[in-house]
Amino acid sequence: MASDISSLPPEVLIRIFQFLKGGDRLKASQVCKKWLQTIDCPELLCEVKVQFSEKVDEAVKLFSRMTRQFQWFSFYKIVIGVSVIEFLEKYSTQLVTLFFIDCVVGDDKSKFKSKKLRFDNLTTLHVQSSNIHSLFASLPEVTELKLQITFNLSDYALSELTKCLFKLERLLLYINLSFEEVRFYIDEQPTERHLSFKTSTFSGIKLLIEKNRDTLRHVDFEFVRFSEQALLSISEIEGLKLRSMLFPRNLHSSYIHKFCEMQSSLIHLDLSFLLHDTDLTVCAVCSCLPNLQELIIRRTPIDQAFIKYSSWRIL
Repeated sequence: MASDISSLPPEVLIRIFQFLKGGDRLKASQVCKKWLQTIDCPELLCEVKVQFSEKVDEAVKLFSRMTRQFQWFSFYKIVIGVSVIEFLEKYSTQLVTLFFIDCVVGDDKSKFKSKKLRFDNLTTLHVQSSNIHSLFASLPEVTELKLQITFNLSDYALSELTKCLFKLERLLLYINLSFEEVRFYIDEQPTERHLSFKTSTFSGIKLLIEKNRDTLRHVDFEFVRFSEQALLSISEIEGLKLRSMLFPRNLHSSYIHKFCEMQSSLIHLDLSFLLHDTDLTVCAVCSCLPNLQELIIRRTPIDQAFIKYSSWRIL
């Protein structure tokens, strides 16, 4: 005998709605009041992205009338002014995922200079081509940070972000690094020193990793240009125990083994960028990573003698 799907218990409806994409879940919530109430829960709203762009002042006013507990907000090509700051402050405890893409902080910073934002429940922060480090006072629960900034990211900006982070687990970087010597300036109080360059350097990245050494487990350096010695110095950070690693594309294969020797906790490696010396590198890596579970390499012939070390997926 056929029955109405709405007669199912809420927990069953939630499981059904989880098979829908974020936008489809919102459409389903318009069918009836029960579905609307069912979908208004963290398990179903966490994958629904609310994006603001262009006429952001009008958009945030309109959104303020909504009652659903959305957790994922994205700001695209906007100037961050008072209305956005007040909006973020109002929903700070609700936010779990936050994206900034091609955003700038407004020139009139004096109006919200004292409003540094604290996001107690935010876990994921993605920043692309946006210089928004001055917004944050604390990000105590952020576990994933993605920085995709090819210009205007200074070591000072990176250090301001570093101060806010306490339990980072995943670090994904797509930035340009400068290899200039470190320079400082002295502010009004002679005892206080601040980084002052217009570009980011390796030292700023290393400080971020050192502060989060106890929790950091995944690092993506695929599109970052490091010197070999700089990368090896990261592997030597005391207390750092990585589980997954994406190496810079320009890294010579001989340094991969050296890095893995210092980070024997690695269980996942993606070496698909290697064009040469695959056999030797695979053999060397497998010999020093006792817990390796997944090794991704380019689809290329490999000496069968090395397959005895482990089982892996070949792409």
